[in-house]
Amino acid sequence: MAPAVEMVDATVVTTTGLPLVRYRNLTRAPGEPLNTATVRPLRPLLVEREEADGVRRLAPVNPVSRFRWISGLDRVEVPGDLVAQAFLDGQGYAAQVLQAFDANRDGRIDEQELRLDSAAKVDLVARRLRALGVSEPTIEGTLEVYPLSHGVPARERALRDCTACHAGSSRVAEDFLIAGYLPGGTPPRPREGSKVELAGLLAIQSDGSLMLHRDQDSAPTDLHVLGHSRQGFTNTLGFALFVAVALGVSAHGIMRVVLRKMRSGADTHATGGSKGKEYVFGSYERIWHWTMAFSGMVLIVTGIVIHKSGDRAIIDLPKAVSLHNVFAVVLMANAFLALFYHLTTKAIRNFIPEPKGFLGRVLSHMEYQTRGIFFGGPHPVNAPGHKLNPLQQVTYLGLLNFLFPLQIVTGVLIWTVGNWPSAATALGGLHYLAPIHNLGSWLFLSFFVLHVYLVTTGRTPTEHLESMLTGYQPLDAEEPTP
Repeated sequence: MAPAVEMVDATVVTTTGLPLVRYRNLTRAPGEPLNTATVRPLRPLLVEREEADGVRRLAPVNPVSRFRWISGLDRVEVPGDLVAQAFLDGQGYAAQVLQAFDANRDGRIDEQELRLDSAAKVDLVARRLRALGVSEPTIEGTLEVYPLSHGVPARERALRDCTACHAGSSRVAEDFLIAGYLPGGTPPRPREGSKVELAGLLAIQSDGSLMLHRDQDSAPTDLHVLGHSRQGFTNTLGFALFVAVALGVSAHGIMRVVLRKMRSGADTHATGGSKGKEYVFGSYERIWHWTMAFSGMVLIVTGIVIHKSGDRAIIDLPKAVSLHNVFAVVLMANAFLALFYHLTTKAIRNFIPEPKGFLGRVLSHMEYQTRGIFFGGPHPVNAPGHKLNPLQQVTYLGLLNFLFPLQIVTGVLIWTVGNWPSAATALGGLHYLAPIHNLGSWLFLSFFVLHVYLVTTGRTPTEHLESMLTGYQPLDAEEPTP
């Protein structure tokens, strides 16, 4: 909320004999004094910089370009009074200067005209400086980047649009105007020992301005910004796995339908009729299952919004983050209670494979899923006292002992990085944590697709679903699927 300098052009002077100063966020009429001009809120450049506590954070800076005349022999700056003499004659601008700079021929030189934007103007001023005793005058430009620590509004006026940074078109990667023009076509050189380094490519535009171009798909210095940074490798790997699972279950399902019709409507799993029902899933098991399922779906949906936030999201980013955090806590609490339940009731044994005959049962279930299910073969028998078949047991052991803890640990570290950055920094920061968490999400999404499909592989497509709702399943029905 204060005038911010864009460039100081000491290669020219105003009628007061001072260098021309161009501001980024100021609107004023020709000749209007600075203290009556309209000040707009500054939209600063965001870069990563190390702050007083030693932590690197995104912070606002203001790049300022400075241009001046220097002596070609000793490379010292030409004094400002000599530059003023080259332009002014005591009554205003000298006749030669007015003739060269007054493009609209209104008898004066305005700010848009007072610039060395042609070789003719540069040669004129250089000749007049040489006439004043300056040896080989040339133009030099320097670029200094200043951290912003004043003129910043209080937090109640802070930017509330999260997608300004946490979206594909993020401010942290947008192009930034460094200088509106370059006197004599000379680009500024970053000053040695600058307090802040810029990340990007400085390029001269067709209109003569200088722009900082940054990678639109990443943040400065590989800083990871949730919702903007894209995890190319993990996205490609995870999406490929998801597509493979989706195509696999689709092909499997189509073959089941086609072969069932070819058998003239014969029941795929005919068993000679129902022999009654058996209570398989207790109330707590069903509550645990549906709580876990609903929490997982919410986490997947909100995770997609957070990962790729933008204008077309089904909910805005702050709500998505809040829901994601709330249901992550629900899921973790549910998992802890489930672990306590399974340990105290010894139901944990359902997830532990019976060593005796394990390989044979695995091969039997694999043969059924790849052949028997298509021709109405009998479902293989599980180990005595086990609700889950060996393939389910292996799958759940991987989920519960590796993937689930991995998502919890990386998710908690991502959540804490704002308040305790050292915890995540010790493991590489978001640059490593976010892609790992992202890959785990793809794995869970692939499992969810496979899980939903396997629910349909009972004697009827809804048999397993009804069992998880009521707790009962027919005595002669297939064992529940994962």
